[in-house]
Amino acid sequence: MFTLGSASLPAGGMQAVANQLKEKASRLGADIRCNSAVCSIKSGDSDGGFLVDVQAKDGTMQTIYTKSMVVATDERVARKLLINVDGVVQIPTLPELPQRSVGCIYYALPCPAPLTESILILNGEGSGRRNTKEYPINNVCFPSVVNRGYAPEGFELCSVALLENAITEHGGDDASLDASVRNQLSTWFPQYASDILDETIWVQKGLYNISNAQHAHFNEYGCASVHGDGTLLP
Repeated sequence: MFTLGSASLPAGGMQAVANQLKEKASRLGADIRCNSAVCSIKSGDSDGGFLVDVQAKDGTMQTIYTKSMVVATDERVARKLLINVDGVVQIPTLPELPQRSVGCIYYALPCPAPLTESILILNGEGSGRRNTKEYPINNVCFPSVVNRGYAPEGFELCSVALLENAITEHGGDDASLDASVRNQLSTWFPQYASDILDETIWVQKGLYNISNAQHAHFNEYGCASVHGDGTLLP
């Protein structure tokens, strides 16, 4: 979608998007429940509705009837939930869709940021220096350059995206992964190298590994369509 329009960051962080949806839904009478897991979905009566079994955080169960629903999960969870729903009984026979995990590390650093443009820096160093243990970075951006509300006064926020292989090769050693990221960043911004390598200056604020974050792409069953018409790349 970035090739067709502009990317932006909402004021107040990404949570602001969910807050706006919640506020409007609540005004329209929606009952919003957090910390409640959907355990199963079954077809309801002859009017085409659904019976949804929900377990609250305290363990209590409730069955909710609804005429329509949106299943916003990854493919594996959707397959499990929809197995007993009329009209989608073929789901268990479909091949599993390949999924990709991604990671992200955030750093807080003193102003100014090494980059003052509102752009995303892609790793163009070649396959030998991307998505590996020594060279884990996929892309880098500075959200506080786009929206000053993403960092307190006097500081910037750096976001580093990582792909699955680079994360896996560190075997769960977050300190090792952080060190590799810092080493590679220091070669991208050599004038800031000493600050980047100093953990008291570039302070790690969070490291996240998100399983099944996105579908695999290009010439695989169920892949994203880059042409918009369902065709695969040659």
